[in-house]
Amino acid sequence: MTGRNFLFFAFLISSALPSLEAAEPLPLILKEIEAKYQRAGTIRADFRQFNHLVAFNRTKESSGKITIEKPNRIRWETLKPDPGLFVSDGSHFFFYTPPFDSKDQGVLLIKKSSEVQSQLMALLLSGALSSSSTGLHFKIRNESSYILVPSKGTAATIEKAWVFIRPDTKLIWKVVLEHFSGKPGKKGNWTEIVLSDIELGKSVEDGVFQRPEFPNTRIIEE
Repeated sequence: MTGRNFLFFAFLISSALPSLEAAEPLPLILKEIEAKYQRAGTIRADFRQFNHLVAFNRTKESSGKITIEKPNRIRWETLKPDPGLFVSDGSHFFFYTPPFDSKDQGVLLIKKSSEVQSQLMALLLSGALSSSSTGLHFKIRNESSYILVPSKGTAATIEKAWVFIRPDTKLIWKVVLEHFSGKPGKKGNWTEIVLSDIELGKSVEDGVFQRPEFPNTRIIEE
């Protein structure tokens, strides 16, 4: 796996779930959303991702499809511009990078779930909103967006997360993660995920969350 693709997936899932002190009560609409997603069990959607690198003043866009089956199975497939696949079967994480040309090998990196500390973005997109699930507390911004703030020093580089909902459908359509810059008064990097064609409760085909199998692939287990 190239460093570029591994860092993309690591950035998505590597933030430690924070502990929480004196959490505010979950707003009623978010309780309703969490219950709705819990009943559905599965979430399928198309996504567009924007990674903004402040130091380079550059935003990289990618797109693909995401499937989540609660509580901990995920398939995150990037289709454009650089193909990549991230799968979790609940016990292991699989990161696959296809070969760039016929002379190269693809790479499949395998890690135990216990070695990947959290799945914060996936948790939020799947409607896990309470502090018992995420360790974050809420600041109400308006009726369609909420700020989640971790206790200081408990969420690695995450400074805050934004959750955007559609009040009419009670669907989460966007999540933004903001990172510390390390410099006072300076904004850090951020990642934005925008969902479309969201489907809840749809059956998932067999094999979606299984270990990917591709020819001409080098296996790395950590």
